[in-house]
Amino acid sequence: MGVLCNGTKVSLKRRKPESEQGIEDFRTEIEILSQCSHPHLVSLIGYCDENNEMILVYEYMENGNLGRHLYGSDLPTLSWEQRLEICIGAARGLHYLHTIADAHGDVKSTNILLDENFVAKVTDFGSSKKRTEL
Repeated sequence: MGVLCNGTKVSLKRRKPESEQGIEDFRTEIEILSQCSHPHLVSLIGYCDENNEMILVYEYMENGNLGRHLYGSDLPTLSWEQRLEICIGAARGLHYLHTIADAHGDVKSTNILLDENFVAKVTDFGSSKKRTEL
């Protein structure tokens, strides 16, 4: 987590310099999120790709990932209504992504983030594929 000069909370994702696979995943994620805007996809605020340093800057998701809420956490249990809304939100985000010619490639509970209102937003597009690659 970080805070911008204007007080906006952000999440940071840094590529491990020794990871060759990470370069292509970061570029794919930047390309996809630069072309997409949807209420159920996490927003990319910016990125750094300089001097072998790659960092992605995302909107901060106050309630973390869905997996933390479902599996063995000390967080409060989600109601069935919340779970249904999260499922619908994630499905809407994936549907949008797939209709603009991308397949996510790594859908799992840790790649569904929850904002302060428990609105689901899909993240981690590094292994996504264009339809021409499928």
